[in-house]
Amino acid sequence: MNLPMVAGGESAARIAILLTLLPKLSENTCDALTAHFVNGYDTDWIFNLYGIDQPNFTRSVTKLSAVNNTVEALKICKQHRAVWVSLILSLIPKFGEGTRQSLTEWVSTLDGSNRPSYPPKNLKRSLDKFYAVIDKIEQIKTLDNAHLSDMNLTVTNEARA
Repeated sequence: MNLPMVAGGESAARIAILLTLLPKLSENTCDALTAHFVNGYDTDWIFNLYGIDQPNFTRSVTKLSAVNNTVEALKICKQHRAVWVSLILSLIPKFGEGTRQSLTEWVSTLDGSNRPSYPPKNLKRSLDKFYAVIDKIEQIKTLDNAHLSDMNLTVTNEARA
């Protein structure tokens, strides 16, 4: 399920977490993406205000949207362990194929409810990165649930009025 990101409709905290899942972007690009998705700034303003080219901004929006879609897919597919692991690994582009395969084998043996206390030495650093991504996804889920709760409260209060 791909939910499009809405200009002016995203929380600053959510965008900040999503930006950490992207390869390094310039500070201007991160600020421009935040201004667009959090504050709803028009793209013409963004180009002038942050001094970035339209093609660079468009590529960054595409990358951020792809990461957002992956996070959304991860939120709903945890029961499909192999797909879930593959999606998480797609957010860590620096891993080589051997590391990906080793991580997939290691993580697929876990039940998902606990983290191993003693991973193989050669996977320790990679697992730390893997679990850091999971922590970010959990933070986004918490933010999204709080946002939905706030929306329900607003709708309920409006219905009472």
